[in-house]
Amino acid sequence: MIESDDPLIISEAVRITSGSKDSWKQQYALVNGWQKNIAGALPGGISAINTLKTREAECGGHSRLLAAFCRAVGIPARLSAGCMYTNYYSGGFGQHAWTEVYMGDEGWIPVDATVNETEFIDAGHIRMGENATFRPVKMEIIDFRSGSTDTEAIIPDDFKPLPGSYMNIEQYRMFKIIYKNGGLAIDIPGRLVLDLDPPDEQGKWYPKMTREICLTPLDIAEGKAGRMIMHQYTRLKKMSSPDTGLNEILKNSGNILATISWAMLSLILM
Repeated sequence: MIESDDPLIISEAVRITSGSKDSWKQQYALVNGWQKNIAGALPGGISAINTLKTREAECGGHSRLLAAFCRAVGIPARLSAGCMYTNYYSGGFGQHAWTEVYMGDEGWIPVDATVNETEFIDAGHIRMGENATFRPVKMEIIDFRSGSTDTEAIIPDDFKPLPGSYMNIEQYRMFKIIYKNGGLAIDIPGRLVLDLDPPDEQGKWYPKMTREICLTPLDIAEGKAGRMIMHQYTRLKKMSSPDTGLNEILKNSGNILATISWAMLSLILM
């Protein structure tokens, strides 16, 4: 399921890595140049080529595609299986797969395209093996250490306007923007905490683990953001051709990426 000899995978890998000076920069370009555009889905594409074509995958599809891309440009790559700690459902370990790339004297270096860890993997990854499964009866965290609680003293100036509680007036739901692990995150109460990447060139903040939502701060004054717009992106698969004049507009469409802008669901800083 790692079709590194497929012509489409080869052409895309060569295109993406064009101009990269070494193998390490090549794998970095492969994650950042393509795999951020893959939506999370179960089961998703599963194999490398199907993930490339459908642009959706779970961790296995992400990892196989990165391995196939790397092999296509001459970088030895393989999958590792085990578990990873996530913040979903108030936190826990789940079965997971990621990629290892071979970097000569440095040996096999793990990277995780699924969660955009392009130069490392975090301590929540526990490697079981290359052909392992993860079905524990019980797992327990014995001990942990966290950083300073004096967040006001360490929040960078660019981030300081954003942390706080935001209310979705229409649905009466509360969200929090918090500072953690050296960056910002959105806390969706009772569900999960999503770490955010720095804003893109349009000022949109995307979570590291998904491209299906983003945040745009508004009304920044006196060091605080007054509002936050949350956008949700939903992938719609075309199932049949329309019977109306819209057929001419949509006749060449395959998968439609529809943007549902939550502008009417403005999150007001409380």
